[in-house]
Amino acid sequence: MFHFLGTALACDGGEPRSDGRGKFTPSSEVVMGFMDAIFGATVPAVDVVFLKAAREAGKVPVLVDVRTPEEYQGGHVPGAVLMPLADFPQQIEKLAPYKGQEIYVICRSGARSARACGMLAERGYKGINVDGGTMAWVAQGWPVE
Repeated sequence: MFHFLGTALACDGGEPRSDGRGKFTPSSEVVMGFMDAIFGATVPAVDVVFLKAAREAGKVPVLVDVRTPEEYQGGHVPGAVLMPLADFPQQIEKLAPYKGQEIYVICRSGARSARACGMLAERGYKGINVDGGTMAWVAQGWPVE
């Protein structure tokens, strides 16, 4: 079970698939189910259409991208601040000016950002996961920088 749980948490969404060695990689729905079990509640989430509209209305104080530096450099939502998930626990306090506000978190597809939102919740922050992540943003045809 622990191997499957680790696989689920490492998954970055998408359709169920095999890694070529016969191991199952679960879909984002399975990952979110594990996130519910771990954090005790569903992580608040929005889709990219909502995110874009909220940003245009000035209602997104900060957008945090938790992908790797290489992924971020390959293209990110304009204005997103890089805080890689691997370093996220040590960097959360940089978000102190936003405590009490909604902190939007994005990754490639929504799995890593959900984990980051759980970490934020544990420390009294309100993290909002961006379902579909940067892949959904790009699929809409919106620019990245």
